Amino acid sequence: MELIFKSNYDLVDFLVDFLVDVTMDVAKIIVSSVVLGVVGGVFVLLGAPVIVTASIVIIAGIALNIELNALDDQLSLSASLKEKLRIALAEEQRMNEWNQQHSSSFLNLLANTSD
Repeated sequence: MELIFKSNYDLVDFLVDFLVDVTMDVAKIIVSSVVLGVVGGVFVLLGAPVIVTASIVIIAGIALNIELNALDDQLSLSASLKEKLRIALAEEQRMNEWNQQHSSSFLNLLANTSD
């Protein structure tokens, strides 16, 4: 909530940050789920006890989460995606403004030709 009420932070920034953060977290969850499913499946097939399999899956999940977050920070994937999304939204707004400025003359031209 603090981010919404900052003076230099508007609703678009909040939505971009929320959208990118959720998207990146979901991507990390998918990667982790696949890897942990394979690791857990291997230990189940090897006949490892449940407590050992669960412990290894939990430890691997924590380690994988830490590594994925470090990789995201190192490659600046979230920051890059946020910046590109902000650019795209600004460009869309600029196109909408141009369309509004020039649509009245286009509509007048159509109205004059139909008479």
